[in-house]
Amino acid sequence: MKFDTRTLRVFTLLKTYSYSATEIYSALKDDFDVDRKTFERDALKLVREGWVLVDEETRPKVFYINPNFKRDINLKFTDSELQILTIALDTLKQLAPKAISDIGTGILNTVSESLPDDIARSLNLYKDKFFNCYTTVGHSLAENSEDILEAFRALRELKRISCVYNDKQRELSPTIVKMAAGEPYLFAKDHGDDKIKCFKLGRMLEVEVLDTPKELDDGIEIADWKYHFGGYGGPDTETYEYRIIGNDHVGRVFSEKSIAPDQVVTELANGTFEVKFTQTSSYEITAYLASFGGFLDEIHPKKVRDQVVEIWKTGLNKFN
Repeated sequence: MKFDTRTLRVFTLLKTYSYSATEIYSALKDDFDVDRKTFERDALKLVREGWVLVDEETRPKVFYINPNFKRDINLKFTDSELQILTIALDTLKQLAPKAISDIGTGILNTVSESLPDDIARSLNLYKDKFFNCYTTVGHSLAENSEDILEAFRALRELKRISCVYNDKQRELSPTIVKMAAGEPYLFAKDHGDDKIKCFKLGRMLEVEVLDTPKELDDGIEIADWKYHFGGYGGPDTETYEYRIIGNDHVGRVFSEKSIAPDQVVTELANGTFEVKFTQTSSYEITAYLASFGGFLDEIHPKKVRDQVVEIWKTGLNKFN
């Protein structure tokens, strides 16, 4: 039987732990605009197909994964989809931290081995036409592959982890992973002080997935993550309304590359360009703006302008 996305999400949740219908609703209500009874019907569909079992003797009744269930997976791709998948996996292999890169390589090999020889050869030749060069973004050299994968597993299974971070033992509830400049960052609740923090996964050591399930209220209630820039700061980092005015070079650069989802570039009457966007306070943005030097005419807010000017002054004082 083919299930819809919501029912499959219920199945994925139950793979990690046993839940009542109310708990399923609490975990998934933000992603689907349906009531508790709808989630219960989804779980009962899974029971009828043998994917899930239900304990009728508990109150409330609890759903859990059928340990004997084996799911057959049959993926179908068009020729164009295979091309893009091959390029994406090869890009992952070249740019991601080793833990993710190795998995990407394994998937790429599995895909190639499952295809007819002529198609596999064609796709491999095609992906080699796409070269990812080094830029100032760089390439992660993190060597704690197993630790990163354990953190990913805890995130998927809704479990807490223990780890050593910056020489301190911690117990964390992973909430979300974001990639920034080729580096994975983990947002998690630190149960040492019950604060949400941002952790660089490449620095996590001795990661162990705990039996303790991640409580449903351990998450971060943030409506929109897209205005969080780079790997800097936690979820409470201050957000700015940036406004930049510069010459045609500034206008051309920002017209060709967006650094925020709401970025708008407007040509002004005097031939200069105005760039507006919303992002969190970040030294990465400040340093990027400083790199435009005399091409800039105005920088707002004033706090960012002062930081840019300080970078310029420090450099001039040192090298003049």
